[in-house]
Amino acid sequence: MIWEVLKVWKTFRRLYRFEEEYIICDKHPYYESTKWALSQDKPVFQIQHHYAHALSVMFEHDLNGEYLAFVFDGTGYGYDGSIWGGEVLKVTRNSYERVHYLKPFKLIGGEKAIKNPANTAVALLDDNLAGMFENAKIVKALNKGDFPLTSSMGRVFDIVAFLGGFIEKNEWEGYSGLRIEKYYNPQIRNFIEFEINREIDFREILNFAVKHRGDLEMVASVFINSIVHMVEKISKQYNLPVILSGGVFQNKTLLNAVNSKMKTFYNKQTPINDANISVGQAAWGIWNLE
Repeated sequence: MIWEVLKVWKTFRRLYRFEEEYIICDKHPYYESTKWALSQDKPVFQIQHHYAHALSVMFEHDLNGEYLAFVFDGTGYGYDGSIWGGEVLKVTRNSYERVHYLKPFKLIGGEKAIKNPANTAVALLDDNLAGMFENAKIVKALNKGDFPLTSSMGRVFDIVAFLGGFIEKNEWEGYSGLRIEKYYNPQIRNFIEFEINREIDFREILNFAVKHRGDLEMVASVFINSIVHMVEKISKQYNLPVILSGGVFQNKTLLNAVNSKMKTFYNKQTPINDANISVGQAAWGIWNLE
């Protein structure tokens, strides 16, 4: 992978005939691009992943001032060293503040939990409901282990998909979201009220998914409706225009449902997933380093 980074860099230098004065990259210490950037004898500016998502929208729509950004994805390195992905940020062209986020949970098995969410899912259930699953006993032991914390909305989609009976394993990144989207029924208006403080406690939707396991339309619809209601409720607490970004919003049903409730800015000319990260990084450089 590092050779691909070098190849792109050398091609850009040759085509555009430039010598970089500084380098902008992600904060994730294990990204090959970050490793390469930090190995260069140049000033390096590391931009937090979800802030870069929001900046890409600001750049595309030429936005200035303060915005409330809902950035939902699978994985992004947070400034506290945990895995972010269910973030509500107050953002400007120059700075950001993390004002709300999904209540962090252990990603049991680390990266393996992305394809196999069963243990992480059962660990988050009320004890009486967890007992419905064969892995309940081993999960209790595993849950005491030292696994990474995450606030990822993408992982919550995986968990709901497993608990609701949509999947046994995640075939690829985003698979659970597509399965849930397939069964959304706009005639079902029910939702679960998430407890919202600084942390957003989403766990009651997991208990709901188990209690209605197999009723795919009900679980999918209530889950998506609950996210939309949460976004709407938080937005009303702030007198700020709203930005949406991150791979979870590739779910058009979710994106359209939020936009039916309020005016938002989101990626249209640039991809809404991680393909917009470099745009946000470049935007930060244009606005802050000139």
